[in-house]
Amino acid sequence: MIDLRSLRYSVVVADHRSFRKAALAIGTSQSAIGRRIRSLEDSIGVSIFERHSGGVRLTHAGIEFITTIRRILRDIDAAISTAGVAGLGGTGRLAVGFYASLSRGELRDTLVEYVGRYPVVMVRVVEGLRSQLIADLKNKAIDIAVVSGEIDRTIGDAMTLWSERIMVAVPEEHPVATHSRIHWKDIKGERFLLSGRDPGLEIHDFLIARFAAPGDRPTIFSQDVSRENILSMVGAGQGISLLHECGTGAMYPGVVYREIYGDDGPTRVGNIAYWSNTNDNPALRRFLSLLRGRYPGGTRVLRPAGG
Repeated sequence: MIDLRSLRYSVVVADHRSFRKAALAIGTSQSAIGRRIRSLEDSIGVSIFERHSGGVRLTHAGIEFITTIRRILRDIDAAISTAGVAGLGGTGRLAVGFYASLSRGELRDTLVEYVGRYPVVMVRVVEGLRSQLIADLKNKAIDIAVVSGEIDRTIGDAMTLWSERIMVAVPEEHPVATHSRIHWKDIKGERFLLSGRDPGLEIHDFLIARFAAPGDRPTIFSQDVSRENILSMVGAGQGISLLHECGTGAMYPGVVYREIYGDDGPTRVGNIAYWSNTNDNPALRRFLSLLRGRYPGGTRVLRPAGG
């Protein structure tokens, strides 16, 4: 059996042309190096070094041997380094599904921190409908999905994350635009413009729940356009809209954002991360560790076995 230490010792001796200098360089005894080199030479059946009064020199076989060993050790060191970084989620790929905006907010900040920690990880963000993201998660097309709402244990393993405010977007000429905060009663009877895509769909249900009384049912115009186009329509005076706080990082002409309040304070919505515990992607494991560190108060719920 030839161990790596003996091979490394042989390279150090070749570099220093001396057992004594090699021992000083690596902090061990000259006799320990001598024993290892003799054992190595016995194992391969040739002499690597010629001993003389001034130190050692490589034999012809030794030159060939050390040249090859240098290359092998470089490859081994590279493999160890690569495996170590990959085990920390430092290499590879991570696919994150979402349907909110990345213009600002916790999801954006989390992704920025993750990329800063592991810059060689290829992070792919996938924006889609909630139903499509859940399907992608189950089909392993994405590693993790971040959506809002309550935990659904049938989807996968889950963790509650941050909550964010629901904001109202109104034309800058609208009477309530001068208010620092807006209450639900202030916008009763308004015309709401919502996207027919997520998260507009869940905000639609949210609105219906808020104005539950028959006489308070809101007028909702659902458009099959992006939230960006909805906000452009708000700026043109076509109505008002609701959006998650993360979507307020982008400004649109003629649009102002205001926090909306209920009887118990700001209206907020929670966000959930879903993933599969059978996914052994180290980049995902590190992302989950980052989430746990950023949101230590989150609740983790594992899917029932066989679920």
